[in-house]
Amino acid sequence: MRRLICLPVVAFSITVLAGQQAPRRPATFAPEGVTPISLGLAGYAKVLCSAVFVSGRDPAEAFKNSGFFLFPDAERPGVT
Repeated sequence: MRRLICLPVVAFSITVLAGQQAPRRPATFAPEGVTPISLGLAGYAKVLCSAVFVSGRDPAEAFKNSGFFLFPDAERPGVT
């Protein structure tokens, strides 16, 4: 009798689990509209803020010497 009760429960569970699809991975890892320049600028801003507010460095010196690896040299002069 116990087998008769377990069999439908197991069959129902298998049916439910088989009907669920695994979550799909997005085609891209960045949200729409996010560019490499904007990501670099966000990282650069984080490094500069940490240099000034956490480390207590001079803002002009931190701007010149920190975060250079996150943002292209050609784009840095336009950052204010």
